[in-house]
Amino acid sequence: MQKIFLVNSLLFLLFTTSCSKALRNGENKNSVASSASIPSDRLATKETVALFNYLKNVGRTGMLFGQHHASVESQNWKNTNMSIPFESDVKTATGDHPAVFGFDFGNNISRFKNHVEEIYKMGGIITYSWHCPNPVNGEGYRDQSGDPVTSILPGGKKHKEWLKQLDEVAKFFNGITVEGVKVPIIFRPFHENTGAWFWWGSKSCTDAEYIQLWRMTVDYLRNEKDVHNLLLAYSPSKPTETMEMTKARYPGDDYVDIIGLDIYGPNEPLKKLLIEGTKFVTTWSKEKGKIPAITELGIKKGIQNSTTNDWFMSEFLNLIKDDSSAEAAFVLTWKNSNPQSYWVPLKGQPSYQSFINFYNDPYTLFLKDTKSVYGDKK
Repeated sequence: MQKIFLVNSLLFLLFTTSCSKALRNGENKNSVASSASIPSDRLATKETVALFNYLKNVGRTGMLFGQHHASVESQNWKNTNMSIPFESDVKTATGDHPAVFGFDFGNNISRFKNHVEEIYKMGGIITYSWHCPNPVNGEGYRDQSGDPVTSILPGGKKHKEWLKQLDEVAKFFNGITVEGVKVPIIFRPFHENTGAWFWWGSKSCTDAEYIQLWRMTVDYLRNEKDVHNLLLAYSPSKPTETMEMTKARYPGDDYVDIIGLDIYGPNEPLKKLLIEGTKFVTTWSKEKGKIPAITELGIKKGIQNSTTNDWFMSEFLNLIKDDSSAEAAFVLTWKNSNPQSYWVPLKGQPSYQSFINFYNDPYTLFLKDTKSVYGDKK
């Protein structure tokens, strides 16, 4: 049995279905049906529209679990050759991959292409962030020297060079294809913009400059390079602590599909920020017809630093489930780097059983629970 989501667009009628873990375990949850919504890009591909509607509906009854670099890095190995088939620590722990796989452009835009296409074939969901080096001097993404934002806006000394970078990004997005279909991607540029640590953050540009940067980037990809397989995620850091700036820097409804939050911290502060932030993005998303998500979440520097072994249930999932005003289509944890810094535990580690309970809960959705995310493909 599968949940049925009726997807009606102005140009076509398609169906997307999602199989929840509850149904896999034999529990009968009510199906959710709704008429289609159109993402911010009115020329979005059919599959991208289907993903938008899938995500918009799934958060009402469950939450997709994701991890950054799940197929690339683990506590004990690195997939340096980007080989296929791939493993993940999530699969090692549970027997199942995450539903959402996170990647980043960094300095090599096309590095993960074969994994992205394979994940699409498997029915998984892909999200990309962009820790872009300082466009003025090529230094790291935390380097804020040289007025990087104003330098790449129209009229700036590095504007043309920025467009050349966007040409490469556009080439990548348009080139990710499976059987002639462009793979839909959740693109999360200029994230944590309310923090002060990135060159696009609160100390490096005004609210108006940030909005101009976002819109210029999106307009160029859409209008000049015909990229129409993206859902755009706006994910400020700790939005309930930066409420005024979070709203002041919002790029506009025509430029955003997902409203998320990035939050890290010690246990007790994180609990408060998690539930308040999730309720905030849920309310705001519903007002604007967008998708709420937890675009990054974790104990600071890794789950091994948690003060409780039951973090996944008592400090996270139960908080969301127990508050009807809090929803999230998906949650993304950061990558597993080594046994001293990880967000997904393995057998024998203190929070492992909590993660297994989290996996087995009917509310959480992993790769085996995703069906027809992009229409009738799977």
